[in-house]
Amino acid sequence: MSLVAENPSLLGVGIDETTAIIVYDATRANVTITPSKAVGIVGMTTHVLLPGQSYDLKSKEVLVR
Repeated sequence: MSLVAENPSLLGVGIDETTAIIVYDATRANVTITPSKAVGIVGMTTHVLLPGQSYDLKSKEVLVR
């Protein structure tokens, strides 16, 4: 999450044992990085998608079937 916070134009995508995909989107988040490199993130969007669900990387939206 901190990598996405430091580069909010990028999406973070993770895979978990029990889910198909986790998407982290900091496009609209308020990110604060202190001089000691601590990262604060307010308003980051997190989607946890189940098998069969999908995500449009261009529009940054969950596609509901």
